[in-house]
Amino acid sequence: MKHKFILTSVAAVLIPGATFAWNVSTTPTHQSALIEEFTGIHCPNCPDGHRMAAEISAIHPEVHSVAIHAGGYAEHRPSEPDFVTAVGTAIHDHFEASSYPSGVVSRQQTRYGLVIGRSDWGGASRDVMQQTSPVNIWSSASYDEATRTVTLDVECYFTYDMTDPRINVMMLQSEILGPQSGGQLGNEYPHRHMLRARLTDNDLGDVIDKKTKGEYWSRQFVYTIPTDINSVRRRSP
Repeated sequence: MKHKFILTSVAAVLIPGATFAWNVSTTPTHQSALIEEFTGIHCPNCPDGHRMAAEISAIHPEVHSVAIHAGGYAEHRPSEPDFVTAVGTAIHDHFEASSYPSGVVSRQQTRYGLVIGRSDWGGASRDVMQQTSPVNIWSSASYDEATRTVTLDVECYFTYDMTDPRINVMMLQSEILGPQSGGQLGNEYPHRHMLRARLTDNDLGDVIDKKTKGEYWSRQFVYTIPTDINSVRRRSP
């Protein structure tokens, strides 16, 4: 199983008077973009959404994508794998997604709207990447195969004041073979960048108090990867 960690917005725990050397850069940078794609195994147009998200990321490595299986098209039959997660459903319902594939880009209200169709993901992502990020992020992850434990260290430096910073840390899984309407591969369609779990406490991101320009923040996350999620077993990393 391939693991990938996505930070969609940022904040962490302040360490007053910390004296260790920070790894995070203090130079302002442009934002990366995140496409949270609402999809499902019974959505015939969703493979085209998967393709478009992959092409955008190939052209712009600063664009990441998360495939969230939620909504009516994601409901599985008894003979099918269940790719729906509680965190994915919470995100889907919060944004009131009603068409598929659709998605939100960096959870921003774009010139195309908030929940937008696949044809607008590229333009919205490029708009996001032109913005200066209010926070820089550095992260480092390690994995203990014996205990199936992931340890993720995150450092943040705020380049601008923020009023409601949050942190989202998601565990994604790729190369999960399963059914997909419109995929033309039967039960061997490779599902990629699929949301499987969260490392943060809140489905929509852990809320942190107001942070100000020039402050450093850090937080460590420890997560034990289960042997299966909804009876879909993990593969070796």
